[in-house]
Amino acid sequence: MSDDEIRLLQELGDSPKGELQISGNKSHKRLERLVAAGYVTEESVSMDTVIYSITLTGRNALKLLTY
Repeated sequence: MSDDEIRLLQELGDSPKGELQISGNKSHKRLERLVAAGYVTEESVSMDTVIYSITLTGRNALKLLTY
């Protein structure tokens, strides 16, 4: 996992709901590998807004990475 991916996972883990919302023209590329690995889920809530949520697998990986 890259440093950027670890940082994103930490950001998701530290947020109150375990979520990150991306809207508009912002790139979703940074989260694609985390979704593919099962660490994060994605839910489209409108044409240009996606909510990313950390999974239990993502929380467990984060614990191992920061142990």
